[in-house]
Amino acid sequence: MTPAVLHGQLSWIESDVGAVSFGYDAQARAVGTYYEYRDVAGVIGEESELTIGGQLRELSLTTPWSTDRVTYGY
Repeated sequence: MTPAVLHGQLSWIESDVGAVSFGYDAQARAVGTYYEYRDVAGVIGEESELTIGGQLRELSLTTPWSTDRVTYGY
């Protein structure tokens, strides 16, 4: 992730529970949220893939135990 993509964007939050990080694509659209909990090993991630026009193409949820993916067709 380049600094230009994060310019003006929230990139992470930390608390006593853990941390949440946010990912953005080249058009500065939110495409990922990643959770790190202090009492859970690994990262839990929600990621989306968007078309150039912004339609949702794919949505995935990844945990230390599995990955689930939904692909959309229009």
